[in-house]
Amino acid sequence: MNVVLVSTGNFQEYILDNIKQLVRLKHKNIYVITNGEFFDKFSNVNEFIQLIDVSTLEDSFQYSKHSKMDTRFRNGFWMLSSSRFFYLHAFMEKYQVENVIHLENDCPIYYHCDTLTPLLDLSKIYVPMDSYNLSIASILYIPNASLWCKVLDKYDMKKNDMENLSLLSKEFAGDFSFFPICFPRVSDSAEQTFVTKE
Repeated sequence: MNVVLVSTGNFQEYILDNIKQLVRLKHKNIYVITNGEFFDKFSNVNEFIQLIDVSTLEDSFQYSKHSKMDTRFRNGFWMLSSSRFFYLHAFMEKYQVENVIHLENDCPIYYHCDTLTPLLDLSKIYVPMDSYNLSIASILYIPNASLWCKVLDKYDMKKNDMENLSLLSKEFAGDFSFFPICFPRVSDSAEQTFVTKE
């Protein structure tokens, strides 16, 4: 699995803790999409990650131009929450990266992402849902740029990331599956893990 974090517009210090946790778990393919002016903030973890300057990625959807999200609230929080999806697509397409786990910067994980590989249908997008109408995009699995492109093509520029993922998971039901939001206690039995193939 390739782990991709996005920190654009506003630098979030806790992304560094997330990266350190990924390194502790021995992840090798960690990409961080960020602004060039933030590169120096990653100096303590730079040897473990690949920094991607967001200005080198071409957003073919032109999300920032078409978005109707409030850009004033918390320094553009709502717009930045959605723009990451379009940067992810541009990154995956440009660098031909597949099998992506995208984590929000304040959502560390506690197992190596490769443990998911035998448990997922690797042809589908995985999202967590906390209700029938809301997805908290704390962790996403995206198999490839072309499927992600198909989904983003229907993105509603007037809705936030959580609403959009919920709507898109219904519209493209055959292309989506779901991470659970409540995990059973992990045991030493592989049969009791938290995700199963459909």
